[in-house]
Amino acid sequence: MVIGKPCKQCGRSIVRRWLHEVKGAAFCSKECMFLWMKEHHPNPRISRKKSKCRVCGEGFEYLESERPNAQYCSVKCKQADHGNKVRGQYNGRYTGDYSSSVSFRNSIRSRFANACMICGWAESSCDVCHIVAKADGGEDKIENIIMLCPNHHRMYDNGLISQDKMRVARTSGSPMLEDKRWR
Repeated sequence: MVIGKPCKQCGRSIVRRWLHEVKGAAFCSKECMFLWMKEHHPNPRISRKKSKCRVCGEGFEYLESERPNAQYCSVKCKQADHGNKVRGQYNGRYTGDYSSSVSFRNSIRSRFANACMICGWAESSCDVCHIVAKADGGEDKIENIIMLCPNHHRMYDNGLISQDKMRVARTSGSPMLEDKRWR
């Protein structure tokens, strides 16, 4: 039986065998129906957002509803970046930004000799000390760090050694002998 209506997709006449198939017919075949539904979906797919991977720089697309904070194109890039954060590095080089105080401390210990920059004490591990405390607006930067023995660290924290004297010890590069002028 041929119906006078054309197919919504291809425009050909709709052919049906049975009368009950004729009533709601809009397509000549299932293929035409699926093609039309793909183009005219009642619930269109949410548009994808585009971004660049923070590790490899490749562009990628994502659905914001599934990945609201998408920063990586793949799991491999996410794992590589996480490793860099744990080590206190971004993209394999020092930028001055660290993900945690532990990673910063470990990075500083690898850059400086494990000796007090004031007295030269190296019997055991020294402390990584901020010249300007983080609570006072100091940053995790190499220029704001000095290695101190536990005694000098406590003296500095209690105000017995000034910031100016710490900067002198930091810039001199060699341990300073302790004398009365130091206090």
